[in-house]
Amino acid sequence: MPSLKELLNNFDNEIEKVLFIDIETVANVENFDELPEAFKEEFVKRHSYKIENPEDEEELKSVYVSNAAISPEFSKVVVISVGIFKDNEFRMKSYYGKNEKELMEKFFYDWEEHPKHPLKNKVRYICGHNIQDFDIPFLAKRFIINRLPLPSFILEVFLNDSPYNRMYSILDTMHIWKINRYSKSRSSLNLLSMILGFEPAKAKMTGSNVHSFYWEKDDLEAIKDYCEDDVKNTARIFLAIVGKRDWIEKI
Repeated sequence: MPSLKELLNNFDNEIEKVLFIDIETVANVENFDELPEAFKEEFVKRHSYKIENPEDEEELKSVYVSNAAISPEFSKVVVISVGIFKDNEFRMKSYYGKNEKELMEKFFYDWEEHPKHPLKNKVRYICGHNIQDFDIPFLAKRFIINRLPLPSFILEVFLNDSPYNRMYSILDTMHIWKINRYSKSRSSLNLLSMILGFEPAKAKMTGSNVHSFYWEKDDLEAIKDYCEDDVKNTARIFLAIVGKRDWIEKI
């Protein structure tokens, strides 16, 4: 498996093998009362510690809007944004739309099946913020729910407990920032962006109002832009942490 040390020792060549990624997710339906009864029961069970009165419809609606999007059983992916350095430029592409299966199929095609330049042949590092605990597991579950094959980097994590036998290295900026792997601190992308001197994407939108931008404003473009800003800041944070700030101006 390629390592962070290997990347840093040959940075100018290896940086083009890093794929920066982020996803945006929304609840499957706009309101709690639109869920089938069986799903309502399961949602209440899962979030019982957050619900004081299960008979309070307004409370249920509030808990649903705040939490459904981070549960792959109750939500869907609406944006996958990726960025990669190529020829000293930072290039981005977003897969987005209301049809989750279609956008996942397009991402899978570019990763595995593109006839000339499949990403799986170019990429050796997957970098994101909290991707070990959120993005990768979430994507895995949604690919499975949609009855789609898993992209190889996700399948590798899904099947192989040992990171030493993997083709791809996961670079999680949340974990890298901990410095000591036993640290319990979980610094947000927003916080790291601010303390390292970058404008946080969340100055324009926050994860909590993605729901309203999707269901009320019907503004997928804004959600896509927000996701791309997060990818850019993830790349900036990674470069700042590893002491390669001269590359930040390329983003």
